[in-house]
Amino acid sequence: MEALKKRVEFLQEKAKVHFEKLKKNESEFNLGAFSDLKFHDESMEIYYGTISVLDNVYGKNSSHLKELLLVNNKILTIKYKSVDGRDALLLKSIIGILSNLIYEIENGLLTSIEKKISKEILTDFVSFSKEQFGNGDLKISSVLICAALEDSLKRIAEINGLDVDRKSMAQVVNALKSKSLIQKSVGTLLGNYTDLRNRVFHADWGNFDKSEIGSLIGFTEQFIKDNFE
Repeated sequence: MEALKKRVEFLQEKAKVHFEKLKKNESEFNLGAFSDLKFHDESMEIYYGTISVLDNVYGKNSSHLKELLLVNNKILTIKYKSVDGRDALLLKSIIGILSNLIYEIENGLLTSIEKKISKEILTDFVSFSKEQFGNGDLKISSVLICAALEDSLKRIAEINGLDVDRKSMAQVVNALKSKSLIQKSVGTLLGNYTDLRNRVFHADWGNFDKSEIGSLIGFTEQFIKDNFE
């Protein structure tokens, strides 16, 4: 989240500085008064950088991203004496959008969004695993539920600023325990389930039974409910 905040702040500052350049480019700043294209490439760099951030944070179909695209389309329909006039108006909107994003980051609002999205994805995995479990397909069920548990642990770690990229499940559990992000009793259970995960992912099908996978499904389902509200 800190890296995201730095990126947003960088874009916002760049947008402010660039906006001032446009104002300075014409002593009488007003819509349609700008003269040439010398600043247009930088304007577009800021615009597309903001699109990328909004896409990553909120998703391609988010209202935030749609609003920015709509603003740009509206600006393009207005007749100006030069492109710089449109760019200036677009930058004003971008600065406001980025200010709102910084506020949401600083007040933990994005964490709530991220947890909600994660819960939906992980719940789907658990549901599919339960369905296969009920159908008697223990192999598919076990792989899905192990993946769901490991993914949920990594998501919790990342939401709390821990770098767990390429870390094993055991390392992720230890990282969570070191920051007191999971209870000791849960950590003990996760140690057992890490061993089960390893057996499943190594296709050691004869070394676990239906009861173990049933237990893991129940644990994972409750774990997601407890940690992604």
